[in-house]
Amino acid sequence: PGHLDRISDNMFSGAVNAFTKESGRCNNLLDGTSGSISQVARAYKAAHQPWIAVGDDNYGEGSSREHAAMSPRYLGGVAVIAKSFARIAETNLKKQGMLALTFSKAEDYDLIQEKDKLSILGLEAFAPGKSLSVKIVHADGSSQTIEVKHSFTEEQIGWFRAGSALNSLRKK
Repeated sequence: PGHLDRISDNMFSGAVNAFTKESGRCNNLLDGTSGSISQVARAYKAAHQPWIAVGDDNYGEGSSREHAAMSPRYLGGVAVIAKSFARIAETNLKKQGMLALTFSKAEDYDLIQEKDKLSILGLEAFAPGKSLSVKIVHADGSSQTIEVKHSFTEEQIGWFRAGSALNSLRKK
């Protein structure tokens, strides 16, 4: 991995946790501890537990572009669901084989609670212009399903299915 492992220690270090208002920290739902987002992501990766980042408006703004997409992928992330994406951030996530999704209704962002578990539904029929669903399971066991949109082309869906644009090129 070269420097990527080191760089990934800074993943989301400036991101403000919507629940605690702390920068760069979150709870580990596997063991109930709290830590830096990169530490928690590493614990999830070690436990083979994929994870999803949830972002507000203009996700990826001011980030170091490629690393902002490479680090989540490297640390086991599979998707980012945001209200909106900064100009290049969305494409960089797609190139890394991650799902870049937006809330169909911006207010659905407020439905997600700190200890929720999310599942992306409809990937077997993933196609350009076709929305996906996200099932939100709350800590109390109740659940909700919301719609999310994407701007993937057929080629970019191939990148996702291959695990990244580079993997897709390698197969050709």
